[in-house]
Amino acid sequence: NIAEEFAMLDNISGGRFIAGFVRGIGAEYHSTGVNPAESLARFQEAHDLIVRAWTEIGPFEFDGEFYHHKYVNLWPRPFQNPHPPIWVPSQGSAETIAWAAKHRYTYCQTLGAIKTVAGFFNQYREEAEKSGYEASWDQCAWSTTIYVAETDEKAINEARPHIEALQNEFLRMPLEMLLPPGYTSLESYKHIQPEMIGKPQTIESLNDAGVIIIGSPNTVRERLAEYQQLAGFNTALVKTQFGTLPADMTRNNMDAIAEEIFPQMQS
Repeated sequence: NIAEEFAMLDNISGGRFIAGFVRGIGAEYHSTGVNPAESLARFQEAHDLIVRAWTEIGPFEFDGEFYHHKYVNLWPRPFQNPHPPIWVPSQGSAETIAWAAKHRYTYCQTLGAIKTVAGFFNQYREEAEKSGYEASWDQCAWSTTIYVAETDEKAINEARPHIEALQNEFLRMPLEMLLPPGYTSLESYKHIQPEMIGKPQTIESLNDAGVIIIGSPNTVRERLAEYQQLAGFNTALVKTQFGTLPADMTRNNMDAIAEEIFPQMQS
């Protein structure tokens, strides 16, 4: 289903579709009755099936460890050849970073202080070297939250209740739910984001650490440019709505980013 739906979206968009391959978190496996210890193997096998369906003229049979299909014959074919570009988001899983680099997929870091993000991007570049190539900045993307208002003070005050609700209520969960035993490697446990399991965060602490970018247009432009140079990435995947931020404030934020941030950054 995913292979067909992604291929359909690729055709509808005229080849502008980007395919995101996400493992998710442990809680999502609990809710669907799937053993989280099988997460990585299931994810990689699903990837192999989807890419094969995109690139191989069917029909063919697929008999894996988890997925079994007697008859695979994808229609429509993807618009892009051989298939849409693949992005791999992660909170910093060592095995996910290595896998993304091996396949030369864009690695998208979600959450984390900017210095931590820079470390994960460096790890991706090191893994790319092991695979015999030099990763470009185009292969690193950062997913972050941005909120813009006329002044820094106004931006902080407006965004505070919504970002703190997201960070301290919606995203926070017990470690055994976020990363249950067997879900990830011991190496990846070393990189658990403190923002997910530590003490409650204020908007000031998140902003100062570069987990989010909140401020006036000038402040946001300066920080985004600074963080780009620090971490080495060419794409920012911006969350303009977060937590309990209402629709009217979200639209204002989107307009401000579109009119006062991106044009200057692109130039």
